[in-house]
Amino acid sequence: QRVLLVVGVFGLGVGRELGASPVFLGAAGFAVIASLVLLQVTLVRIRITAKLDRFRPAVDGYLIAVSFGLVGCGAGIVLASGVAADRGDVLRSAHLIVNVFGLVGMVIAMTLPYMVATQVRSKMSARATPRALRSATGLLTAATVLACTGVLCAWPLVASLGFGAYAVGIAATVSLCPRIQRRQLRWAGPRIGLVAMGVIWWAGTTAGLAVTAGQGQGPSDRLLL
Repeated sequence: QRVLLVVGVFGLGVGRELGASPVFLGAAGFAVIASLVLLQVTLVRIRITAKLDRFRPAVDGYLIAVSFGLVGCGAGIVLASGVAADRGDVLRSAHLIVNVFGLVGMVIAMTLPYMVATQVRSKMSARATPRALRSATGLLTAATVLACTGVLCAWPLVASLGFGAYAVGIAATVSLCPRIQRRQLRWAGPRIGLVAMGVIWWAGTTAGLAVTAGQGQGPSDRLLL
C-alpha cells in the first residue's frame, strides 16, 4: 500500500512537471487510487477484528475520509491530464476542498477527541459517545459535500453554507474532547497549546472561507497567508 502511494505520488509530481503523457499520469494516479483502496480494506479488517469497539467511530470516519481521497484522486487525474482544461480553476478548487477538508480534515477531526485525552492523560470525555462522534462525522461530511457542490456549480451561498457548517463541525468535535484541569495542563505542557492553536487556525480559516465564498470570491491573499 505504501509503495503504491509513493510511486503514484512521485509519478504524478514528476510527470506533471516534465509534461508527461496523459497515459503516464493516469497510471500514476491509479497507483494512488489502488493504494487508498488497500488502505480501506485494511481499515475494514481492523474494524471487524478489533476486540475493543471504542475506536470504531474513528475508523468509520477514516473510511469516509479515504472515500473523499478517492474522489480527490479522480479529480487530480483529470486536472493533471488536461482533459478538462476549460474548467480547470473550478475543478482545482473542488479538488482542494475534497482533499483538505474531506480527507485530511476528517482524519484530524476523528483523531482529535482521542488524541487530546492521550496528551493530557485523561479518560475520553463522557460526551464523546459513539452517537455524538458519528454525528460530528456526518456534519463534516455533509459540509464538505455542500462546499464542493457550491464551488462546482458556482453557487456562492451553498459553498458558504458548506464552509460555515464545517466550522460548526470543528466546534462540535472540540466539544467532545475532555475538559482539561490545571494539573493535566501542567503535565501536557506545550503539546496541548500547539493542538489548541492548530484548531483555532483551522476553524478561523474555515470561517474566513465561508465569508469569501458567500461574497462569490475566492480566498483573499490575506486569508491564504
